[in-house]
Amino acid sequence: MQRFSLNGGFLDVWKSSGTADGWFYRPYKTAVGPSGNIYVVDSYNHRVQKFQPNGAFILKWGNIGIGDGQFFVPSDVAADSAGNIYVVNRFFERVQKFSSTGTFIATWGSAGANNSEFDDPYGIAVDPNNNVYVADTYNHRIQKFSSSGNYITQWGSLGSGPGQFYRPHDVAADIFGNIYVVDQSNFVQKFTSSGAFLLRWGSRGNNDGEFRFPYGVTADIMGDVYVTDRLNDNVQKFKPDGTFVMKFGQGGGRDGEFNQPYGVAVDIMGNVYVADTYNNRIQKFKQTLVIDAANRPNLYVIDIFSDQIDLAWNDLAYETSYVLLRSTEPDIGTAVVIATLPANQTSYNDSTISTAPEYYYWLLPYNGANALPPSEVLKCVIVSLPSVPAVFPTYFNPEIHGIAKIFFGGVLFSGEVRIYDVSGDLIKNFTYIQSKIYVKWDGKDMHGNELNTGIYIIFIKGKNTDSNRDINTKIKMMLVK
Repeated sequence: MQRFSLNGGFLDVWKSSGTADGWFYRPYKTAVGPSGNIYVVDSYNHRVQKFQPNGAFILKWGNIGIGDGQFFVPSDVAADSAGNIYVVNRFFERVQKFSSTGTFIATWGSAGANNSEFDDPYGIAVDPNNNVYVADTYNHRIQKFSSSGNYITQWGSLGSGPGQFYRPHDVAADIFGNIYVVDQSNFVQKFTSSGAFLLRWGSRGNNDGEFRFPYGVTADIMGDVYVTDRLNDNVQKFKPDGTFVMKFGQGGGRDGEFNQPYGVAVDIMGNVYVADTYNNRIQKFKQTLVIDAANRPNLYVIDIFSDQIDLAWNDLAYETSYVLLRSTEPDIGTAVVIATLPANQTSYNDSTISTAPEYYYWLLPYNGANALPPSEVLKCVIVSLPSVPAVFPTYFNPEIHGIAKIFFGGVLFSGEVRIYDVSGDLIKNFTYIQSKIYVKWDGKDMHGNELNTGIYIIFIKGKNTDSNRDINTKIKMMLVK
């Protein structure tokens, strides 16, 4: 089991109520740019402020007014992968786009209920493809635009059913393109990027997974979801399926306490930034990944090859042997024994796989004559062999994994692979690939230098050697250190 905790909890705070640089008056929301800098809509000061991750002031822009680059109580801010900044203004019913230094680029929107019109829009988000989503709060809908403001689609209507909203106050996109929306019905709802409803969770209350006016939402690089619970004065964290993970905060003005927190953002290192709105400050929390070896997944995958799957499990100290079973179906009744293993063995390399798209494994403690009761069966692990281009592991730590494998979808591939950072700079390229199932990458650039933690984009362009079919796609991966 991977468990996240706020190791040490509170880390830093940027506070002071006023109009000076770095001071705030009702900061509504915050966002993290691709370079790690922090943007805050300092709403009642009618401006945007930019900070380093340690809270050092960089610059500001905006003042009260209706002209380009001016605001009246801006309600949210978002950043795209190129560093452009989008600010939504609820009272002027518009979105403005700026460079990372505050230079005005474009604007769109007006009051109304038609396409590209808004009624008190409170939230804004940008997905991995730089599409822009606006929580059109009093029209009870989400609108989707291109990065230049061209209308694409919308979804939602007034109501309490799945896919409906009552005053949605924020919207967020994860790195996989899923969209999350929070509204005054005390729901978190999850959608595809085109607005297809996936699931929802939440209800009114004070307990875990319950809310009293969820106001802000964001997602981290793992896909986990964070929600600011405005009237319960806390932040709650969930898995992408809505499973409650943890919460932190309580009412008050001391470090780690909140007074109606509106916004939340998470940087690439897992640090959490909370707009503690009525305390007129931003609080930063350090989040550390804690791997509990005694409770990690009982059965898990170490590596995947085109003809082999490497498995491992934690030692449960049974004074017995193990039986490893495998099937291409999720029913253990269809599984066959592929190995009987001694009690002290904690890994196995299965080199007898064929061409099935998925394999299911179970590990059973065995006393020499009979398997132990079903309650002792270790968790099933499902292994999907890449039938489309994919990278393994998706979250790559060179110090732990050694190499990452870029698969070409179970076919022989000839062509080129290029790896870019989120700024569009070429990091590594593999040219003249001939009839390979996958290529290996050690996490270094073309000069042999180690890379920093971040999201990297892998472009695959070439042909299926057997069918001569074109392969032209891109994959995102996370490199962590």
